[in-house]
Amino acid sequence: MSALSALWGRFAGAIAALGALLALLLGAYAKGRREGKAILQAEQERARRTAITDKGKRDDEIDSLGPAALEQRLHRWLRRDGR
Repeated sequence: MSALSALWGRFAGAIAALGALLALLLGAYAKGRREGKAILQAEQERARRTAITDKGKRDDEIDSLGPAALEQRLHRWLRRDGR
């Protein structure tokens, strides 16, 4: 037992320092993940708002077209092969 206790006394400080280093690295990793997630969510929100704005502009443009212009615009989406 005294040999085990001598080893523990010798390496206890190194084990504690290693544990503290591991906790520090884990904390930095978790913080980086959180910040990365926040950045991605902000980018997605910005893209979503841009898409909503663009769709609104297209909808306003379509609503302002007359019947002939609307028909012409819709024909761009039709197949030309007769299906």
